[in-house]
Amino acid sequence: MKIGNHMENNRHTILLVDDDTNILASLKRLFRRENYNILTALSGMEGLEILKANTVALIISDNKMLKMNGVEFLSQAKEITPASIRFMLTGYSDIEAISAAINSGEVYRYVTKPWNDDGLKFAVKEALDRYELINENRNLLELTKSQNRELVELNKDLELRVEERTFKLQETSELLRISTLAAKESTLETIHRLTLIAEFKDQETALHVKRVSNYASFVAKKLGLSEEEVELISYASPLHDIGKVGIPSEILLKTGGLNSEEFTLMSTHATVGAKILQSSKSEFLQMGSKIALTHHERWDGSGYPSGLKETEIPIEGRIMNLIDQYDALRSSRPYKFGLEHDAAYTVITEGDGRTEPEHFDPKMLELFKDTHKEFARLYDRAV
Repeated sequence: MKIGNHMENNRHTILLVDDDTNILASLKRLFRRENYNILTALSGMEGLEILKANTVALIISDNKMLKMNGVEFLSQAKEITPASIRFMLTGYSDIEAISAAINSGEVYRYVTKPWNDDGLKFAVKEALDRYELINENRNLLELTKSQNRELVELNKDLELRVEERTFKLQETSELLRISTLAAKESTLETIHRLTLIAEFKDQETALHVKRVSNYASFVAKKLGLSEEEVELISYASPLHDIGKVGIPSEILLKTGGLNSEEFTLMSTHATVGAKILQSSKSEFLQMGSKIALTHHERWDGSGYPSGLKETEIPIEGRIMNLIDQYDALRSSRPYKFGLEHDAAYTVITEGDGRTEPEHFDPKMLELFKDTHKEFARLYDRAV
């Protein structure tokens, strides 16, 4: 057992737990050239002692071990270090039990034996990116709590001052404006952080988020929506795919086509995203929930998750359906190359078997035909 401070040079620490010394040796060799600190344990109990004395970013544990199996170990590990990302090594016979552990939050993901070296290294890199993001958000939350406490004290002081004298109307209006602006900036920061989470999971880029926001603002203005509605959809539209945090990376990044079971699972990102955002009191997040739920609905009723058609689909969902499809056609993904503007325009206006004109609100489609050069300009400006 190795115990001590293993965070020199700000390197991430990985704990490997397996009662098979050959497995531990293979894993250590795999990560030898990576810039990680590696700790090892031959049992769950030994692993728990290490966790009490070290800051560990990632735990990789075998499931079948004597005295304490992997699920039991990781369950107790979560109590000691809830911020650590937890992986399970398992054979196919244990996948059902491990899946239950994933659903309960005890395990982040599982890796079947024998593993693929490149695949495991990629999964570890993705998990450590997630660990960094979670820690960043945790620090942001603590900062926000501190600022809120300061704000409470400030409000108390202001109340005392109000009792002592009457503020001039101009000063009161200015305080209200500043308070409203601060609340709005806080909400927009929340939206930005939620968008970052989706990007880490789906490997989308910040440019995609910026383009979607710009398209949405442009289309909303052209449709004559109010200034408030334009602002809402502009800031909320990047949240359309937040539900992809619930989709396994091996499906999101699959280079081939999805089978029916995988597509069904992928489709759930619309409802998952809506549920993540729906309980917020923020107008921006409420709008984001509506967009997440309906951006794959189609005018002819062939979309998902509810098969809505025509004006049953809210205007925000109809806008998002068009702009998301345009940007998806232009963008390169693991399973395809991006199209040039003229080719994307042809697919949307004439169809290609997968995308058809009748999928879109006719009013949106006509607007796209009339202004498609502006879509190309917005795409190129963000590249």
